[in-house]
Amino acid sequence: MPVALSSTYSENISDDLSDAIAQTEFRSKASLDLKTAEDFYEAARTLVPVLKTRVLQTEKLRRLPNANINDLLDSGVLEMMRPKRFGGAELDFHVMLKSTSILAEGCPSTAWVAAVYQSHIWMLSQLPLEGQNTVFGSGGPINSPGIFNGIGAKARPVDGGYMLSGDWTFGSGSPHSNWAMLGANIEGRVHNGVPESRLLTIPRHQFKVMDNWSVSGLRGTGSHGIKLTEEVFVPEHMTIVASEMMEGKAPGAAYHEGYNYRLPVLTAFNLLAAGPGIGIARGAIEDFKAKLKTRVRAFTEEKSIDNPSAHIRLAIAETDLAAAELLLTHTILELEAATRAGTGASNDIELRAKCRMVSGYVPKLCKKIVTDLVEASSAKVMFDGELLGRALRDITMLSIHFTLDFDGGTQNYGRVLIGLDPSNPMI
Repeated sequence: MPVALSSTYSENISDDLSDAIAQTEFRSKASLDLKTAEDFYEAARTLVPVLKTRVLQTEKLRRLPNANINDLLDSGVLEMMRPKRFGGAELDFHVMLKSTSILAEGCPSTAWVAAVYQSHIWMLSQLPLEGQNTVFGSGGPINSPGIFNGIGAKARPVDGGYMLSGDWTFGSGSPHSNWAMLGANIEGRVHNGVPESRLLTIPRHQFKVMDNWSVSGLRGTGSHGIKLTEEVFVPEHMTIVASEMMEGKAPGAAYHEGYNYRLPVLTAFNLLAAGPGIGIARGAIEDFKAKLKTRVRAFTEEKSIDNPSAHIRLAIAETDLAAAELLLTHTILELEAATRAGTGASNDIELRAKCRMVSGYVPKLCKKIVTDLVEASSAKVMFDGELLGRALRDITMLSIHFTLDFDGGTQNYGRVLIGLDPSNPMI
């Protein structure tokens, strides 16, 4: 169903990141009637041509333009993982994955931030009920990055909660966030033989966003770091034991009918993170096809559309993309089915290892697609503003994300397939 787009996000955010961070404001959530998977897919498709017009602006800003945030909010695509209890659609996890890949055809950076925001609505829905009421009852949208790398972070127990301090890197979407889930070990506590780690949720006024995202790929994700300038108190009900969430056993999930809140979090998120790669590769293929129809080589005046090697590259790219998308879709559906059936998806090491391998394999295959098409093009595709060159930078950045490690994922899966323990327990 078509959606009406508007630009109601506060425009007092300037192009200067420091001003953007200091002056962020939020509006109320739009009233929408998106209920089915197809509703959300169509909403994402409607955004694609609009997002394409702002890709260069997104790269320049090193965060999403305000208009992109408006369109994500007004389209309703960020509401699919909100629980029904709090007025959301509470759809299956694979719907989020597919909608993210659709958005990436228009703007990979916007797709990545949309995936981060949606997945953290999903994770916030696993807080203790009092915490869920606090977040979802706060009014307005829920825009939150989550940062698991708590190196340098400290959380010490006090009556009723924890005192949290430190800084975290890679806070995707942080310039427009109004909450943050931050990982930290709890001083003096052990859980299942290892230091107890928790995700602690704090509101925007308690953290500062640092201006430190200057990269070559996925420039517009605004993945700036988050810093606490002083210790802040985090109530117990605003925290989750990380291992419980990783195992799909966070107590707060019991308040929702949807099985998706019982998915092993890191396993599912790894597959979600691979999703934008599908859209990046699709955008590259479409751009390559368009250029084939118009490009003429200098001196020889040979038309690219008549070049047999270009036909071969295009055919292989389409086939590789179909394979990547089918593999990713089949794997997330397999994980969902096991979770829905209650057959122990969180404890099925082989399934989790497979998911971890697929999450690295799909971006690698998408990177091959884009690289092959760039190699079959002229040097002009590497000019600023060219889609193919940007796609190569974006897919390279995506493929080296720590959750999409190809070598680690495949090695783990191989070990598990012959009965060995995985070398990385965080699968």
